[in-house]
Formats: sequence, C-alpha cells, structure tokens
Amino acid sequence: MLKYILIILFTSSIIAANGKPTMIDKEIIELGLNYDFENAHKLLSETFKKDKNLKYYYLYLNVELLKSIQAAENIPFNEKQSFKDSLNQVLIDYTEKIIDKYEDQELSLDDKFYLGSIYGLLGRFYGVQKSWMSAFSSGKEGKNILEEVVEKDPNYVDAYLLLGMLNYYADRMGGVTEFIASILGLSGDRKVGLNYLQKVEKNGNLANWQATMILSELYDKMELNKFDALPLIQKFNKRFPNNTHFFNWYCYSLVELNMLDNISDMLNSLNINTLSEAIKASYFHKIGNYEKSNELYNNLLSINGNLYPWVFEKGKYQRVLNYLMLGNLNKAKKLSENLNELYGKRVQYFLNNP
Repeated sequence: MLKYILIILFTSSIIAANGKPTMIDKEIIELGLNYDFENAHKLLSETFKKDKNLKYYYLYLNVELLKSIQAAENIPFNEKQSFKDSLNQVLIDYTEKIIDKYEDQELSLDDKFYLGSIYGLLGRFYGVQKSWMSAFSSGKEGKNILEEVVEKDPNYVDAYLLLGMLNYYADRMGGVTEFIASILGLSGDRKVGLNYLQKVEKNGNLANWQATMILSELYDKMELNKFDALPLIQKFNKRFPNNTHFFNWYCYSLVELNMLDNISDMLNSLNINTLSEAIKASYFHKIGNYEKSNELYNNLLSINGNLYPWVFEKGKYQRVLNYLMLGNLNKAKKLSENLNELYGKRVQYFLNNP
C-alpha cells in the first residue's frame, strides 16, 4: 500500500495553467514524459532566460522528477531506496527554497495553482523517503491552495488532479499512513477521487496525460482491474514510446493477461533492448519455450536482491515449472525447496503427479 500512496504526491507533476497552454509548455512536458530530458532542459533553459515565472520552476521540477524515476529503473532492488533517497534529498532542498521564496507573496490564480502543485511535489519527494508526516503535511498544504483555486474557478480542470488523488487514497489508506493522515485531518472519498481523475483525463489542458498515468495505476494495482487499466497503459505507451517504464508495464500487462500475440510483436520491435529480462522470461515460459525462459531466469536469479522480491519469487516458481515441463524432475524438486510456501504448495502437486 505504501508504494501506491506515493502516487498521491506525484500527482501534481506536469500540469499547465488554466486556459490553453502554450506550445512551449506542452513541448517541455511531452519531452519529459517521453524521457527526452536533454531537449526538455534545453527548452526550459531558453525559456527561463525570457520568463522567470513560477511556472517554469514547476516544470523544471517535473522534468527532474521524471529523470530521477528513469535513473532508478536499472538500479538493483536492494540499492534502489538509498539511490532514490539521495536524488530526492536534492529535489527536497531545491523545492523548499522555491516555496520559501513564493509562499508569502501575493499570487495570481495561476501562480497559486503552481505553488499548490509544487507543495504536492514536495510531498511526493518526502514520501519516497518514507517521511510520512512531512509528506502528508506538504500534501495538505497543496490541497488547501488548490481548493482555493477551484473555488474561485471551478473550470480550472487541472487542479482537480491532486484533489482527486488525495480523495482516492485518503479513502483507501491503512496502517501507519492512515493514522498520520487522520492526525492531519485528511479524509477522502474513493468515488469522488475517481470522478475527479476521469474529469482531468478527459478535459485537462496538459494534466490529461498525468491522469492517464494515475488511473492506469489505480485500476491495475488498487481496483485490481487489469482489463480497464490496459487501454490506458496502451494509450500512454503509444504516445510516449521512449518512456521505458510504461513500455515495460504495457508488455508485462500483455503477458499477465495472456495476450501473447500482442507481446510477440513487441519482441520484434525496435524497443526490444528496453524490455525487461524478467518479462521476456515470463513470456517465453507462457508460450512453451521453457529452455529459453530458464536461460534468462538462471541469469536473473543468480543474485538475490537484484529483482523486486515478488518478481524474484515468481521467477523461481516459473523456473521450476519450466524444468518440470522439460522432464527434469530432479532439478525441479531440488529448486522447489527454495520456493516460498504459496509457490511450494503449487509445485508439490505437480511433483507428486508428474
């Protein structure tokens, strides 16, 4: 649950002002979403020389946030947290300086929107470090400012993104995060949250793609509805093909839903080198190429700690099944001793009834 609560504080990313966004704003945002950070920063730098508006501090933070996410993708799991902490501390320091500079100024409605969204980003950065009190405090500050924005202009659609996320997750939290949120007076409504996000996805100026990202996550991980999530993931991947996070997520979803003809086309695409080895191994397992699957799994599983724990455990399970299907019962039995209880019970049935 903690992993998905972090998305609350990612919600203010890459949102434009009310009304028609400039072509420059749109280009900066889309370059970042497509992981073209060099050109995004180049455009930001050129624009900032002419206009030192709060908006461009905000866009800079969003590009840096996406850059940090991409940078962490290939870091071994057991090193990810320390790597993320170091990156996020830099972003926290920078963001707090911006807030200190603007929080006591007389701001326009647009600048209030940006400041509220920057508070949301600050909360996200604290959330990555699991500093929950600071994370929720910043999120609440952002919520208060954005509620003021929509009170003055209910058609300021992009402001509903953070409000939608806070409503959704405040209704779905548990444990220590729910306790901290309750201390700060944060409460929510799941249906209201989803309605706000759907509104932004349909009518947002530049926040529509962010709403697509977040609704994908909610349907897939929280609502446990992969079939509703898939069209959104596919839509985002088609628009931003160089975003390796969504490319791998899309391919993973196809494998999990047994849409194997679709994934075979992806394997022949130009993006093959960006496809996770774990997804390839699972795909080959499902189409019956057990030797190729285990060739990949034996390499992936040789070092514990490189993969996410749930990917590691599932990989061990599928490797045992591969050996069973290849008729190597001795190897399957030996490796099954290292499976967790759930997967061990599943495999035992096949070992007893080969």
